Amino acid sequence: MYKFHVELVEMVCSKMKQGKAAGLDELTIEHLVNSHPVLISILAYLFNIIISAAYVPYGFRLSYSVPKEDSKRNTVDNYRAISISPFLSKLFEPCVSMRYSKFFIPVQISLVLKRNQVLPRQFTL
Repeated sequence: MYKFHVELVEMVCSKMKQGKAAGLDELTIEHLVNSHPVLISILAYLFNIIISAAYVPYGFRLSYSVPKEDSKRNTVDNYRAISISPFLSKLFEPCVSMRYSKFFIPVQISLVLKRNQVLPRQFTL
């Protein structure tokens, strides 16, 4: 019922920004855009296997950080770290978010809730 369809993966892929840095897998969105269309269906199948197995691949969890300069002055305080994640995990995350969004509690509500509070009726599962 809540499976990933080719149309969903294709829509998420089309909305991703191009020209971003490659992750540890050395793949970018351009690789998927310029590949054979059957790759989208293979990714949808892979994402369904990941959900049914309830296991996120180890490579999806890896990233590396690079410093990015915040201003023109060259001091240590002017740099912030940017994490570069694998492309497939960047594609998988919005697919999960779109497919299962009605099961998630919005972040704003979960931050407001305290330990002994009861969920509002519209957010109970």
